[in-house]
Amino acid sequence: MYREAQSCLGPKFANSFYQFTLSGTSTPTNVYQNGALTTPFAPTGKVTTDAFGRFPAIYLDPSIIYRVQFFNSSGSWLVDPYVSQLSTVGTSSLSAFGVSISPTGEVVMPAPNAGGSGITLTLNASTLGTTPLRLNGTLPGKSALIVNSAVTTGAQTATFVAANKPGTATSAPAGWLPITCDGVQYYTPVWHGNPFTPYTPAPTGAIVHIFTTPGSATEAILVGPSQTVQMEAFGGGGGGARTANGGAGGLAYSLYSTNTLGGVGKTLNYTVGAGGAGSAFSGSVGAASSISAGTATGFIAMTGNGGGPAGGPPGPVNSGVGGTSSGGNNSNMTGGTGDTVGLAGFISVDGSPYGGGGPPQINGKNGAVVFYYT
Repeated sequence: MYREAQSCLGPKFANSFYQFTLSGTSTPTNVYQNGALTTPFAPTGKVTTDAFGRFPAIYLDPSIIYRVQFFNSSGSWLVDPYVSQLSTVGTSSLSAFGVSISPTGEVVMPAPNAGGSGITLTLNASTLGTTPLRLNGTLPGKSALIVNSAVTTGAQTATFVAANKPGTATSAPAGWLPITCDGVQYYTPVWHGNPFTPYTPAPTGAIVHIFTTPGSATEAILVGPSQTVQMEAFGGGGGGARTANGGAGGLAYSLYSTNTLGGVGKTLNYTVGAGGAGSAFSGSVGAASSISAGTATGFIAMTGNGGGPAGGPPGPVNSGVGGTSSGGNNSNMTGGTGDTVGLAGFISVDGSPYGGGGPPQINGKNGAVVFYYT
């Protein structure tokens, strides 16, 4: 509604009028006498006051961007563009655009009309989480959120065990949140309680390359926003034995400026070490992960050695020792004895831990090599 009836403004505004046209033009367009938008004012787009300067209620079509001009005996003023406000009561079910409120209270909000500030509906919670967005479900296990035409598949797959939340010891989910996508109901694990470690996004323009498949290859140096590159080499975990865990691989960590290494395009050779084999007897040592200079200059070779194997028959049963590391110009860490988790890295977005030792009779986890350009 554009303007509710006002109190008496006096004879000065008698027979004043609004003229509504399409934005940017002088073409009259309809405004309406009722909220259902079925009774337009006549002539088209013109609404006149009574003898006391009072306007009737005016209802606008939310699909139209208007040009509004007001005329009285003193002159005129103009607003262009003018976009109608969303109504908070009533129904516009006969209109193809805008908020629709059904007699049962259901509210439907379609995408905004093209030509406004955007085509996306954005809902913002208040600052500091004092008043978060709220969805109330009606029945546990039934979706309170439906997302259509957004879910997709890709060449990559993600596999994880939903056994803990970030920054806490292993724990079962407190529950499962149902979300319906394109008619199919899915579930995502949820936990409660604090403290937890907040996710730290990468700086704008940063690039991270993470390699976890055993083997060797070459990395061509890129440039990040600060022209630095961080590198990590996690050794593979040792294999588990009869009743003992293998050791975790070591971690070497370095940080260089891109210019120190000769600039963009210079190369580094790397190898990702595999986890050692598990056995009912003695496990196998994990393989080392390493980074060495290809055409890059000023680089010190770095190695994260594999974790030691768990011992078993015919010898004594014991946990594998952690792998050592060398060459990191910032830090070198030794893996934990009998550690099946592996070391957490120094790069917040590296996806670590890697290189955990194998549980009893299970293979150790593969190592990893990470390049992070910031």
